[in-house]
Amino acid sequence: MCCCFDIMCTLSHTSFLFIHTPPYSNAGWWSRGTLIANRATQETIISQNKQELFYDTNGSVWNELQSVIQPNWQGGDVLGAESEGIEEIDNSTLLSVCSGEWYGSMDMIRGKEKNLNVIWEANDDSDSLLDAESLYEQCLAEENTLVELESTDSCYKCGGEENGKCVDPYSLVLMARLHLVDNDASQFSMSTPSGAISCDTLRSSWTAIVQGEFTTQLKSCVDLSILMSSDVVNKTDAIMNSGLSCPFPFSFLTTMVDESFPTSNPPIVRYSSSYYATKNSQSIVEEMYNSNENNDYDRAEDSSLLSGVYDTTDEDFYDYYSDSIVGRDMALAVGSAGVTIIAMMIHTKSPWLTLMGLFQILLSFPLAYFVYYFIGGLIFFPFLNFIGIFVVFALGKLVVFLI
Repeated sequence: MCCCFDIMCTLSHTSFLFIHTPPYSNAGWWSRGTLIANRATQETIISQNKQELFYDTNGSVWNELQSVIQPNWQGGDVLGAESEGIEEIDNSTLLSVCSGEWYGSMDMIRGKEKNLNVIWEANDDSDSLLDAESLYEQCLAEENTLVELESTDSCYKCGGEENGKCVDPYSLVLMARLHLVDNDASQFSMSTPSGAISCDTLRSSWTAIVQGEFTTQLKSCVDLSILMSSDVVNKTDAIMNSGLSCPFPFSFLTTMVDESFPTSNPPIVRYSSSYYATKNSQSIVEEMYNSNENNDYDRAEDSSLLSGVYDTTDEDFYDYYSDSIVGRDMALAVGSAGVTIIAMMIHTKSPWLTLMGLFQILLSFPLAYFVYYFIGGLIFFPFLNFIGIFVVFALGKLVVFLI
């Protein structure tokens, strides 16, 4: 098994991780193709896949990274942006979801899967997401979001029913439901435990004693995860001697709690996550973004206990939003040109000087691009460079004012 240092040494002699992006593209690494940018790209992709590389016993992940362009790192627009896309669903993925293997796996959390993800926050520093009312509010929010995902066919469904119920998300609510049945997932359908334990039943069953037992088990899972990821010598012996165990029947993720949970007294959870099993085609991701913008997903806005923020595991919502406001920024740039023309006309009182000043400003763009592209060799033009339009018009106006 190779270490990350060995991987970086090998990657420094390869170029597969950096693919040239044209000047109008916002996909991939936003840089100009320098050696530093190439190495930074390699380091970023390794960091994103470090767990998969660590457990890569047969070299399949390593071979994929060397031979397959990773999503959103290719030239041109973001993958599938020019087409509706095909839903990336196959029998193996569906089997993993419906069998429960999907819960806590890399397929659930890695970016290229684009699963819908929500971060929950307790509104008050003294509140805990482990309280009965908080779990109830989160449970209702998840149920409402699942209904919206079902209506747009954005989620995975099990049982062979085309119009069936979406698979329940991986969250504290799922862990709480499993705790009520002694973590025996065989007592109900793994894909929809909510059908066996409703939100009302969860709240009424979540007594102070039950919450205390669950908190103790949750802390044990967290402490065990911390120990497993530590640099302790003879880690196997350390784990066995610690007496720690995690009764949760699926892989446990520390994103269920915040960083202060292990040390807080009493232990409270102020931040947590929920992961939905959603399809990852471009059309589905766009549909989820639109639903989020229309407030179709439940953020528990009516609750005084918690609130949520949605995105995908690949942060697609952020990308869509940033792209959507580029046009607004360009409108501001055009508006600045109009203001500049009016100011020049008032100052010079000459349409001729104003027109010549405007031509002077406009002619500076092809000249600047020539120097930028052909002489400087800078082939990438990021959106941030549009701020130069404001600067050019301002400087051009000053030249005319000095005439």
